[in-house]
Amino acid sequence: MMPSILASQLVAVILAGFLASKVLYGLHSTFLDLRFGPLDTIFTGVGVIAVVANLYVLYKSITASAAFEAHVESNATQEPAAEQPEAPGLEAPAQTEASRS
Repeated sequence: MMPSILASQLVAVILAGFLASKVLYGLHSTFLDLRFGPLDTIFTGVGVIAVVANLYVLYKSITASAAFEAHVESNATQEPAAEQPEAPGLEAPAQTEASRS
């Protein structure tokens, strides 16, 4: 396992343990007839962070896709560039195989 992943898991477990035992120790709340304790609050917070991260990734992938499509369309409307001659001695592998037979 990679050391950075192991270190981040260790920090997450320490932080969750600290929150549950010190900060949220006496927390007992009710919301819409649902009871929330320290662990419920931690898991709800992690779930909210995961949903927000997924929405951010979705937004970035949509904008990146639109930018890529605009780039492809702009290149399709331009004139093709003139082919540059290859340097001597640098032939494509298909040409090399054809010249051998």
